[in-house]
Amino acid sequence: MIKLAAMYPGSVTLIKRHPFRVVDFDSDPGWLGPKNQTAYRQIHDYEKRRDVIIGARNRGSLTTELFQKIKKLENEQKIKVVDGEVISASKRDGEGITLILERQEVNARSIVFATGFKSRRPGGGWLDKAIEKFDLPCAPCGYPIVSPALEWCSHLFVMGSLAELEIGPIARNISGARQAAERIVRNLSY
Repeated sequence: MIKLAAMYPGSVTLIKRHPFRVVDFDSDPGWLGPKNQTAYRQIHDYEKRRDVIIGARNRGSLTTELFQKIKKLENEQKIKVVDGEVISASKRDGEGITLILERQEVNARSIVFATGFKSRRPGGGWLDKAIEKFDLPCAPCGYPIVSPALEWCSHLFVMGSLAELEIGPIARNISGARQAAERIVRNLSY
């Protein structure tokens, strides 16, 4: 969006469903170490772990730095920021699309969607088949049940969101990747 604002100043509209949620971390920094992780590891019910992960994440947020850039562009009238949810869209005569929101319409020549993501296990169909074929254990939410070393089955280790029931809310970020790598390397046996 920032690049588009530089390319087409005054012609870019950011439509958002809720007020900006400005936080500098995707979860409380207490999740980076024992402050929150110790209690999390004492939870043995995977549905409760999932609830903790959902509650700990700062969903739909942006950093202070990005917020300030957007506000600057808005103040300079290089972008327009609109609150509302798109209800429908219709093609205009000639070139363009009209987006119908709850309280207004927005006319556009082009649309770029960045609608977030669904919080579900990645991997799609091929991982579903592998889970079934190799009888890999999963929690009710569909995510892997792994050892503390992040081993799903013999010699199959996971990181990122696939490790979040073990690592916790930071599993998807750089700190989580570092912790996951340390666990895997520390517990490898050839």
